[in-house]
Amino acid sequence: MSTNDTQTSDTGSAPVVGGKIAGRANQIDGRLSEFDGKTFGDPEEQLEGMAEAIAGRIQEAVGKAEGEVIASAEKQSHQDMWEGRAAQMEGAAKQAAGKVVAGWGRLTGQPDTELKGMAEQVDGAAEKAVGKATEDQAKQSFNDALDADKTYVTGRASD
Repeated sequence: MSTNDTQTSDTGSAPVVGGKIAGRANQIDGRLSEFDGKTFGDPEEQLEGMAEAIAGRIQEAVGKAEGEVIASAEKQSHQDMWEGRAAQMEGAAKQAAGKVVAGWGRLTGQPDTELKGMAEQVDGAAEKAVGKATEDQAKQSFNDALDADKTYVTGRASD
């Protein structure tokens, strides 16, 4: 079961949303059950409380790790988005430079220079296209990470 799944605690019927906060709550609940078991001489309740407290510590650690993974994914996709935008700008600059070189070649009657400028325009257009694809993919990854973060925080899947 994912730490984001809604589950029922062993000590009651109220749903417990998985994750870091729920793990902490389960630790407290487990310690209270352990204390009750000690106080009232019920070794079974004491052991169940100890087990619930341990499970809560594990649940908290998993929730913390999950949050860190989501934050890392958000950061990486944001960085990729900016790299895509930079590639698009570089591509546009190459296209513009190629246009100038091709125009100069046409103006001066130098077909080799004109072809070189046209090739530079094509390279620039390709670089822009790759940058756009990179940015679009990064935006999708970022939105996916945000949805995962929302699910992580609320315990409910996005609509």
